[in-house]
Amino acid sequence: MLTLAYAQDNAVLSEAYDALGIAPPIVGCNFLFLDDGRTVGLMRITFSDGAVADTVCFLDEVEDDDKSFFIHAIFYKLSVGAPIVLRFKGVRKELEPYGFTTDGEWTSVLTSKINLHVNCKGNC
Repeated sequence: MLTLAYAQDNAVLSEAYDALGIAPPIVGCNFLFLDDGRTVGLMRITFSDGAVADTVCFLDEVEDDDKSFFIHAIFYKLSVGAPIVLRFKGVRKELEPYGFTTDGEWTSVLTSKINLHVNCKGNC
C-alpha cells in the first residue's frame, strides 16, 4: 500500500536519507513516500521566505504513476493548510499542470491555488 508520512525521528530519517542517497544534514520538514512501509521516496521542504522544496527523490524502481500519486498526495496536504508559497529551484515544466508558474529561477505556486484536478481530464 502506498502511503505518505511526515517524519521527525532522526533515526528514521537517517535510514531514509541513506537509502535514497541524500547527503546529511537532516533538515527541514521531511515527508516520506512509503510502499508497504518501505521508504521509496522523500520530499524535503525548508522554510524561509515561503516554503522551498529543496529535495524530491525516489528510488529508481518507483513507477511514474506511483510518483504522481505521492506528489499529488503531498500537494493535497499542503493545499488544505494555511496558504504559503511553495517554490522549487529552477524551471520545472512537469509542475505547470498543478498551477505552478516559473520566473526562470524558481517554479512556484500559492498552496491554496494548487490544481488537484490534473489527472481528472474533466471527470471530477
